[in-house]
Amino acid sequence: MSAGRAKRWGRRAAEVGVVLLVVAAARSWQARDAAAGEAPVLQGATLDGAPFALAEALAEGPVVVHFWATWCGVCRAEEGSIAALAEDLPMITVASRSGTPEAVRAELEERGRSFATLTDPDARLASAWGVAAYPTTFVVDRDGRVASVDVGFTPAPWLRLRHWLAR
Repeated sequence: MSAGRAKRWGRRAAEVGVVLLVVAAARSWQARDAAAGEAPVLQGATLDGAPFALAEALAEGPVVVHFWATWCGVCRAEEGSIAALAEDLPMITVASRSGTPEAVRAELEERGRSFATLTDPDARLASAWGVAAYPTTFVVDRDGRVASVDVGFTPAPWLRLRHWLAR
């Protein structure tokens, strides 16, 4: 490799490093008020009427808790990954500020999605969890502690890794 080419690659690597650092800092800032330590209570009835209690779900191992909104463009871009993850991992999603259970159910049906969802029309649950932006995804370990928080679009492999590490 020529010296000029090596220099260009070095500069590009440095630029990528700076971009990754800026993204990491922004995501960290967005999650600054998110729940940490012991996970807040999360319970209710899913859209299909099944009862859900995070404390009970944790008996099986770590649980992914995904806060989203029907009006959120990033949430829509991520929902294919979330649907695929929901087939393989213990997960509950929370539709915040998205209307009634009927409205959320209709929205999911229209988009061909079906994953366990609680509704949070007035964002009380989101507030208890410190959610400031959508989507926000938590991994809660089997001891009921928040193991990780991701704000914004999060690739499925990253969430799988976070879930695996929470074991």
